[in-house]
Amino acid sequence: MAIELLLNRESYDCLTNIVHVNSAIYDALKNSVKIDESAVPEVFIISCDEEQAQLLLENAKKHCPSAVLLIETALKVSQLPRK
Repeated sequence: MAIELLLNRESYDCLTNIVHVNSAIYDALKNSVKIDESAVPEVFIISCDEEQAQLLLENAKKHCPSAVLLIETALKVSQLPRK
């Protein structure tokens, strides 16, 4: 199941700095889409699967507290029934 995480600049930068360059979750972060360059605050959309989101959440809990709620929310939304 595809999950879209919305991360602010602080959370995005923190995760890209602590995730290993050769990992699949790093690829997901680096392939993100930045919403409107003029937007303040900057927002990045990261498309990933549930396993990648869980790995990002584990890393966030250890190193990037600003990202935890954002990732948890995306995971919860992904579990909602679709019409």
